[in-house]
Amino acid sequence: CCVVAAVVVCVCGLRVSGAAQSWVGVKDTPYRELISHRFTFKSQTPVAEWGQLPFNAVYDGCGLSLFGASGWVFATDIGLVYFTGETTASVIPVTGASIKWEEASFTCDNVASTASLFVADSNALHQLIFGSNHKANAIVSVPHKFGQVTDTCFDGVSVWMATGEGTARVLLSGKSATIVDSRQSSSVACTTGKNIAYSGGGETVNMYISGELRRWEWVTNLTTASGGVYDGPASSLTLDKDGNLWVGTPVAINMRNATDGKVHRMDYLQGVPMNNTKQVAIEFESQALWVVGDVAAARWSRGEDIDDWRYFHGPRFLVDSGATSLIDSSQQNRTLVVSETGVAILEWQWWTLYEKAMHYETILDRHLRHGMVSDCNLQEYGNGSSCTNGPSDNNGLWTSLLVVAEAYRYHLYPTEKQLGRVKTLLDAMQRLSEITGIKGLIGRSCVGPTEPTPQGGVWHNSTNPKYKGWLWKGDASSDEVVGHMFAYPPVLKTMKGTPLYDEAMVLLEDIASYILKNDYYLIDVTGNHTEWGVWNPKEINGVRDWSDERGLNSMQILAYIASLGTYSKNSDMVELAKKSFAELTNATNQFDENMLNLKIESPDDDNYSDDELTFLPYYTFVNAVRENDTFASQLLFDSLNRTWDAVRDLKSAAWTSMYAGMGGANINQNDIEGLLWNLRTWPVELIDWPVKNSDRRDVFLNTEADRGGRFDNDAIRVLPAYERPQLRWNGNPHDLDGGSGHSEGDPGAWLWPYWLARYHNIIV
Repeated sequence: CCVVAAVVVCVCGLRVSGAAQSWVGVKDTPYRELISHRFTFKSQTPVAEWGQLPFNAVYDGCGLSLFGASGWVFATDIGLVYFTGETTASVIPVTGASIKWEEASFTCDNVASTASLFVADSNALHQLIFGSNHKANAIVSVPHKFGQVTDTCFDGVSVWMATGEGTARVLLSGKSATIVDSRQSSSVACTTGKNIAYSGGGETVNMYISGELRRWEWVTNLTTASGGVYDGPASSLTLDKDGNLWVGTPVAINMRNATDGKVHRMDYLQGVPMNNTKQVAIEFESQALWVVGDVAAARWSRGEDIDDWRYFHGPRFLVDSGATSLIDSSQQNRTLVVSETGVAILEWQWWTLYEKAMHYETILDRHLRHGMVSDCNLQEYGNGSSCTNGPSDNNGLWTSLLVVAEAYRYHLYPTEKQLGRVKTLLDAMQRLSEITGIKGLIGRSCVGPTEPTPQGGVWHNSTNPKYKGWLWKGDASSDEVVGHMFAYPPVLKTMKGTPLYDEAMVLLEDIASYILKNDYYLIDVTGNHTEWGVWNPKEINGVRDWSDERGLNSMQILAYIASLGTYSKNSDMVELAKKSFAELTNATNQFDENMLNLKIESPDDDNYSDDELTFLPYYTFVNAVRENDTFASQLLFDSLNRTWDAVRDLKSAAWTSMYAGMGGANINQNDIEGLLWNLRTWPVELIDWPVKNSDRRDVFLNTEADRGGRFDNDAIRVLPAYERPQLRWNGNPHDLDGGSGHSEGDPGAWLWPYWLARYHNIIV
């Protein structure tokens, strides 16, 4: 230990109170949270909390403000429909025109004083206006045998159309249609008030000025390999407010600069998640670029967001994992995506992390069983309210994380209601200890007298009269001990003067002393140690089967010892801690030296669950040492810094908040921003929706074999939390695919690092 200058105190290489730090706390400023509103078609099985539409197909659509609301008009199998996303979709009768809705191509005009809709089918172009009686009337009809119409746009004077005959222009004043270019056309782009229009297809991309063809460029022929300025057949065109032309192709996205005419390209090397672009669209106001591919949508913020490209796939965002067909981003803060089985409205809302925490609190109760955090299995696909839970092997560990979260929340917002929340959780931890009938022995889980006897594992009748008729699950693992010993010191720090302080002290003393007095084993009711409850130096140092856990378990037991010796007021407990610490760190056992390289970095044994079982006791250990240097060791902090360096790039809110909260020296403002990024990108819905990223072009795979012997299974970079399947910190953040829609992650995984960051003034 050292003292540097008058205001900087250094405990074995770690900053403590008064020391300068290389980061500042970040304010909980509002950020844009994405909320998905999903609606299935009429023929689909309803999903709870999703809407259901009265039709089965959307052939085309566009954004239009009608009847005092913003929404979309759709061509559907039941006719013309107006949909706001907040009320039931309504059919709009049309007079003055007979329209083949299954052939319809739409263009909405929101610029004129009276909103209107241009609808083209194979036989005619119609201009519809809408009355207060919620009916539409065709005020202009231009008959023409266009063939298939795939796209339309309106420049304020004329309607441009991509048709089976080529590029058509319909001049409204003359009510006449002209084929201005006979080459195949798939898409058109123009802007109201501008005299420049574009069309594109399988041969060329054309530019028109004042209705006349001014310039064209070849597109690359992917079959013959004949080169062109554009990467492939133009599937979709759109213009941004600066007049830049964006072109979707099967290979890449091209952009023609309006200023100098140069054509640029973007593909996976620039972050585009997929190829085979079907449609491109520019977002209202922000000018972000939206892209629709075969089975997903993506958004490019053009440098405005940390995650410049966002990927929307599957029911976490869309209605399904099938093909997407249409996108409209003309509404402020709302983008519509049509999939095979329904419609999703992706809405941006301004949230703070505190508001996100309050949201998670609203779904927390269904994860609590007898006060314990339990797994939540959904009886209905995607229906969080159909949650059923039962015992799990790690009830104690998951509950412990929430104990810390809610204790720190109480410290910041001390109300009777919050005190009751902490008491409920701590009482559940106490039950897992008392129910075994052996002081210091904990159970994995328990069930009440009226619950059925669970399957799997070894269950015992409680011998504690307080729990007559209860069953508890034996063979508690080191995971459970880690959780219990992590939970109690924060309660001691925040609950002084309450009965919970005494409750936590008893539990800490009982569990730690039970292990120490039993030769560093967790002895089960059977008289034998549990399978994973082993910290004995003869086994940890001498048995090959424990090589993975040699450093980890050494640090864990030293953390428990330091915690006991620091917080206990019982002199016998303190002496036991000092004696045990000396024994395990002597020249023979060397548990302090074992700690140094505890993080195994070899890819075939990199264990993300062990990261959780590492950082929790680190936090327990370091915080004890900061109050009592009797148990301090430079090797602890060297180990902590080495482990931090190994996990730093994960941008984990859990590990970053703990490392910063412990006063970690090797941390900077970028790390704190990474913590904020991780919390903000955690999905609002914790349902394990099916996620698939393995077919993305912007994901580069790690060729090393993972713990399961799988090659090319993990992404090199860590995706935002809402794009990956990980919902707990013991999961692999590099995993790309997973989920079923039949379980829900518990909010404690997010609440724990958030409230820890608040407690330590990382988020202010």
